[in-house]
Amino acid sequence: MAVGVDGSPVAVRALDQASDEAARRGVALHVVYAGSDHDEAGPVLASAASTVRQRHPGPAGGGVRRAGRRCGGAGASE
Repeated sequence: MAVGVDGSPVAVRALDQASDEAARRGVALHVVYAGSDHDEAGPVLASAASTVRQRHPGPAGGGVRRAGRRCGGAGASE
């Protein structure tokens, strides 16, 4: 499962729904930066990973992945 984020409120809602669904299904969640300002990708993806970790803490997930690098334990993983 994949979700695109750009830092907007709509993207945060999409991230919440996607992380819940990925956790329910027990599948990977791939978070992709979907903005045009590449300088913002790091902070936006770090915030997304933090949001998913808060919604789905613990070992159930194993991590959100971004740009091929693990960025923390989350409710769904690659």
